[in-house]
Amino acid sequence: MSKDRMTSQRRVRTAIDHEIPDRLPVYDGPWAATVDLWRQQGMPPDISVVDYFDYDLDLLGANLAGIAELCGFE
Repeated sequence: MSKDRMTSQRRVRTAIDHEIPDRLPVYDGPWAATVDLWRQQGMPPDISVVDYFDYDLDLLGANLAGIAELCGFE
């Protein structure tokens, strides 16, 4: 592992490849009300939550099309 700071993309790819990144990839999805509270408490209004907390993933989702049928639901 290099002591150089990894990019978010490299960090996530390294973790997915079961290798050791420079730190664990970070992701969170706070509620809008929570972000509003953080801003009231001093988080700068001109920076995104992703940039402020240095998240490695901006959006995480899954395609669940067809999952009901796979689970035996109609």
